[in-house]
This record gives sequence, C-alpha cells and structure tokens, in this order.
Amino acid sequence: MLRKNVASQVLTFDGVNATTGAALVGASVTTLVALDGTQSASAGTLTELGGGQYKYVPSQGETNGTSVGFSFTATNMVPVSLHCFTLAADPTDAVRFGLSALPNAAANAAGGLPVSSAGALDLDEMNVDIEAIQTSTAGLTFTGANKVDASVRDWVGDTIPARTITGVPKVDLQDILGTIVSTPATAGILDVNVKNMNNVAGTPITTIKAVQGLATDGVIPTATNLTNAPTAGDFTATMKTSVTTAATAATPTAAAVTGAVGSVTGAVGSVTGAVGSVTGLTAANLDATVSSRSTYAGGAVASVTGAVGSVTGLTASNLDATISSRTKPADTQAAVTLVTTLTTYTGNTPQTGDAYGLLNGTNTELAAVPASTASIVAMVKWVFLLARNKLLQTSTTSTVKANDGTTTVGSSTVSDDATTGTRGAWS
Repeated sequence: MLRKNVASQVLTFDGVNATTGAALVGASVTTLVALDGTQSASAGTLTELGGGQYKYVPSQGETNGTSVGFSFTATNMVPVSLHCFTLAADPTDAVRFGLSALPNAAANAAGGLPVSSAGALDLDEMNVDIEAIQTSTAGLTFTGANKVDASVRDWVGDTIPARTITGVPKVDLQDILGTIVSTPATAGILDVNVKNMNNVAGTPITTIKAVQGLATDGVIPTATNLTNAPTAGDFTATMKTSVTTAATAATPTAAAVTGAVGSVTGAVGSVTGAVGSVTGLTAANLDATVSSRSTYAGGAVASVTGAVGSVTGLTASNLDATISSRTKPADTQAAVTLVTTLTTYTGNTPQTGDAYGLLNGTNTELAAVPASTASIVAMVKWVFLLARNKLLQTSTTSTVKANDGTTTVGSSTVSDDATTGTRGAWS
C-alpha cells in the first residue's frame, strides 16, 4: 500500500539468484512502472541495501494513480513484481487519519467532534429547537451592543402604572431590606433616621458634634482663612469685636495687626517692627522730625517704629541738604558696574555722540586701517597693532600683518631721494 501522490515512500525486495536460490548481490536491476495500466521506465531511485536486499523510492508522480505495479529484473535474478493500491488517507495521522472531512481535533475538544455522554444525541431535534429560538427572538432590537431594548408591561403579573416622566419608571418604595417603610409625615418626602455620619455612631442628627468638631451644637466658635468677601451675617458676636465692617462688608478695617504684612494700600495708623517697603510716601506723610528736613510742607505720619526697608515715591527735591546729601541721584541708585560702552549724559538725559567702548572685556582685532574719522577706540587699536604686530619693510613698501603674522592689515609706500625720506599714508 502506498499513499497517493506522496513523495519519499519506500519499497523493498530481495534479489534471488535464479541458479542457486541464494541472495543475489551486486545486481544491476532494471525497474519498470505500470501506473493505472500504463507502463513506463522508472523515474525513482533504486539502492542496494546489502545482503541481497534492495530499496526503491518511487517518484511522487509514480504514486499519483489508483493502481501501481513495479517490475524489477536483473541478470540471473528471479524477477520481482510488486503491486500496490494507493490510499488518499494518512495512516500516520492519529487524529483523523488524514481525512479532511473530519475535524483536526480530538473528539469532545474545541473544534472536535461532539460527544453525547448519555447517548441518543439527536442533532435534527436540536436544530428544530434552535430555529424556534431564532424565530422567537428575531423581533428583539439591540440599540446598544449586547443590550436588549425592552418595554416592561407587567411586573410579576401586576400592571405597571403609567409613568409621569418619559423614560423614568414610577416606583413606590415599600420595603428596605425587608423592613416596611413607614408612611411619611409629608407626602413624597421620606422620614429618615440617620444612624451614623462619617462612620460616627450618634444620637439624632441635631445633636451630632463629633463629626463637625463643634463645641456647641450649631455654633462655629472661630473662623480662619476667609477667602470670600463676608457679609454682616457671616460673623458671630465674638468675631465682630475683632473685625469692624467698613462702608461695605468687602472692605473691612482692621483695628490692629500683629505679625508680618505683605503689602498695605491706604492709610496706616501705626506700624511696629520692620517695614519691607512703602509705596506712595511723600513729605505730606512724614512726621515733624522728617518733614522738618523736607522742602515740602505737609502732614505727618503718626509714628513709625523700626527699620524702613525702602521708600518709593520720595524724591530729592522733597528733602533738605542734610538728607539729600546722603541720597544718590536716580540715575546712580544702582551699584556702578564696569561696562563696555559709556554714553555722555546731561543731567539724567543721555546724549548722542561718540561712544567710548570696550574699556573692559575682550577686543576684536582690526581687519583694515581705520579711517581718519574713526572712533577713538579704533584709533587706539591701530596704534597698538602697529606697535605689537609683525612689520615688513622693503625699499618701497611698509606692510603690517595681523596677529596670525600672515594676513595683511595695511601698507604704505616709502621713498628716499637722498635728501628726504617719505612714508605715505597707511591704507
């Protein structure tokens, strides 16, 4: 038996000496193949295995038929004829014997043949039942995935009352965990007894203190971090003694402030301690001690105790010589810093004109001879370059090089008529 149309199959036979009946070794065997009654020369491979046994491997095409016959002949060898029927199945397939009509999975496994443990599995009856289910559910609508659109008409045989609001069922609460709900004192409002609040077991809700942290029922003794503008009703009697409502509740006036204050806008009665900065202070706000030194006549500050960090808005014109001699003009209040460019000023007004630059920092080297009207900086650079860099002199030309000693920055002609030596302008 051979598998149909499958390559690499093996047939074996024994060569028998026709004279002695002994095993015939070293025979030159001729092979013929008859496929479904049609004979042809061999296309396969014949190999002597040894001891008179031979092996023949037919080509795949030689197995592509229903009936296959093989003829093996050799000199002084008894002829050998082998006949085989081909098989489409695969005897080596332990699951389905190579039959494509059967699932390639074990019985009762996923993808395998179904198994009836009790027997009498009626597939036809099962199909009838399935079709009946399909018929009864064909009218269902699924607006959402895997969700049936349903209109409930009865609840355990009782008719459902008409809804008041579309899409919202009307529900009467009768029991809570098996306990009948009592008739409410007010229609439509449930009577509820609260047992715990924030997991704190207590008495009726009107006397709960632990949850809210109250010393007395319903009374908040203090309030901090009020971020919104308060109204008169927001304060208790105790708070009103500390905060007085001004023209509106949004702008209260503090009788006294103890501690650091970031900024204050408006009049301040008195300040004790260091003041970071004061904005808008003029001579009119200074006391007699300070205003007596001011050239501006004004009122006085009630008192300032401690160091004042800075005063903004006070100018030298408001102070007498004693104070103004200790101040700096507005244009020199900042620390003097060495800069690369200086600008001429008249008073506090910068003037246009020559800029004196590069007094500090790294300078760039001149690439050419500066013009006669160049800046003083350029002129100083040129004098420094002539004094420092490489200078070449011939009988007719003077040449000055850049710092690299190769690049020419400028040159001038020279001449001598035995009476007067002349050097031309650098260019």
